[in-house]
Amino acid sequence: FNPLLMMIKRCAPVITYVFSIIICTNAVLQLDASNFYSTINYQPFSIVMFYAPWCHHCHDLMPEFERAEISLNQEGIYGIYKFDCDGARTFCNALNIPGF
Repeated sequence: FNPLLMMIKRCAPVITYVFSIIICTNAVLQLDASNFYSTINYQPFSIVMFYAPWCHHCHDLMPEFERAEISLNQEGIYGIYKFDCDGARTFCNALNIPGF
């Protein structure tokens, strides 16, 4: 009987679950027209990157945006999102997004 081994066996599922959550929170949440308002209205503030997948400037900025999201999450600040305007031009036009 090894108490350390028993503790590891009992804690492994919990550790795996927590590790999965940490991995999942390191990605900027993708918003779309169906969840935009319900998501941003849930947070006290939101930062949304409106982008197009074909845009080189957006492509260059995305890694920095993702690093900022990770850094802010570590400080307990949430509400960092991205929105593909190329797939929802009408919605982005209604939000007065002039370019992306």
